[in-house]
Amino acid sequence: GETRETFEIILSLSSFEHDGLGRYGDPMDPDGDLKAMRECAQMLQPEGLLLLAVPIAADAIVWNQHRIYGRRRLRLLLQ
Repeated sequence: GETRETFEIILSLSSFEHDGLGRYGDPMDPDGDLKAMRECAQMLQPEGLLLLAVPIAADAIVWNQHRIYGRRRLRLLLQ
């Protein structure tokens, strides 16, 4: 299989909330943010650190700009 590079620290500032909404030419995918987070987690070393910044408030989507993470969606993102 393919060997993937891993990192001790990953920094994500205002990124995941845009994935899967099509605004930047990416395919429409309601779980695009969750899939991107899983891919990020695979690149993080076991004791690595993810520095994450996403909008926090009540769960919402500002179509087609970004998601806002509340209790439900944030929990899914961080699983």
